[in-house]
Amino acid sequence: MSELLKVKNLSVQFPTDKGTVYAVKDFSLNLNPGEIMGIVGESGSGKSTAAYAIMDLLQGARVTAGEISFQGRDMLSMSGEEKRSLRGGQVGMIFQDPMGCLDPSVKIEGQMVEMLRQHSNVTKGEARKISTEMLRSVGITDPEGVMKGYQHQLSGGMRQRVMIAMMLSTQPKLLIADEPTTALDVTIQDQILELLTKTCRENHMAMLFITHNFGIVARICNRVSVMYGGMIVEEGLSEDIFYSPGHPYTRGLLEAIPDLEPGAGRRLKTISGTPNDPFAPPSGCVFAPRCPDCTGICKTEIPKRQDMGGGHGVWCHLARQEGRKGE
Repeated sequence: MSELLKVKNLSVQFPTDKGTVYAVKDFSLNLNPGEIMGIVGESGSGKSTAAYAIMDLLQGARVTAGEISFQGRDMLSMSGEEKRSLRGGQVGMIFQDPMGCLDPSVKIEGQMVEMLRQHSNVTKGEARKISTEMLRSVGITDPEGVMKGYQHQLSGGMRQRVMIAMMLSTQPKLLIADEPTTALDVTIQDQILELLTKTCRENHMAMLFITHNFGIVARICNRVSVMYGGMIVEEGLSEDIFYSPGHPYTRGLLEAIPDLEPGAGRRLKTISGTPNDPFAPPSGCVFAPRCPDCTGICKTEIPKRQDMGGGHGVWCHLARQEGRKGE
C-alpha cells in the first residue's frame, strides 16, 4: 500500500528573546489510506506543533530539519498557492479552538458553502444542501438555523461540531484531528467518533488523531505514537502499546488512568517530577529526569529506536529488558 503521508526527522524550533524552544525533534511517521493513527502525550509534548508543521500553519516557529510529503509530493517545497489548494480540500484539519478558526463576520452558511465550492465542483445550491446534511450528521438538530447564524451565537460544542462538519464536507484524503471532541459531552463525542471512523472506512480517508485520552485511542486507532518532550518515545500497534508498553513514560500514562471499577479503592498514580525546561532539554533521554528506571547512560546519550518486533519501536536504553507480551 502506498503511503499517503510521510514525515521524516521533522524538527521545529521557536526562536524567542529568552532563547530557542526545541518544540519538536526528529519526528517521523508514515500514514496509509484508511488508517487511523493516534498521537498521545501530555500538554506541551509537541503533538499540536507537529500537526501545524505538517499543515504549514506554524506561527512564530520554523521547521529546521526534516521532510514532509503527501502522496509523494514534497510539501515543504510547495508554493503558497499549492498549499492553500491542498488545505481544506485533500487535507483537512479540525482545530482545538474552533472560535479562532471560524470567521466571526461571516455566517456559517457562507463559510461552509465557500469552502465546498472552492474545493469541489458543485453549485451553490448543492453546496448548501451538502453543508446542511453534514451539520445534521454531527448531531446538530437545527442545521438550517445554525447555517443562518454567526459563530458567536453558538456554544463551544456547537462551534466544534460545525468545524468537524466543514472539514468532512470536502471528503479529504487526510484529516488531522487535534483534540476534536474535547468540548463535547460524552453522547455527542460518541456520535462524532463513530462518524469519523465510518468516514475513514467508507472513504478510505486517513486520520491523524491527536489526543491525551487513551480511551479514545483504544477505541478507534490502528497505530499509536507516544510523544514526550517533543520526541516520539514509543510507536506501534494499539494492542502493543496497551498490553506490552516498552517505555517507562507510556507505562506511566497507562497507570495514571483512573480505575472506575466499583470498590476498587486504588490510589491514583501519577508521573513524578515536572516537564523539561523547553529552553534547555536534557542531553540524554528526554524522559530521564522523571524516569524511575534512569541509569547513567540515560542522562548522557539519546536512545536510538529499539525494534520490539511487529512495527513496535521504543526509544529507550532499557527497552529490551522490560516487560513484553507473554512474559
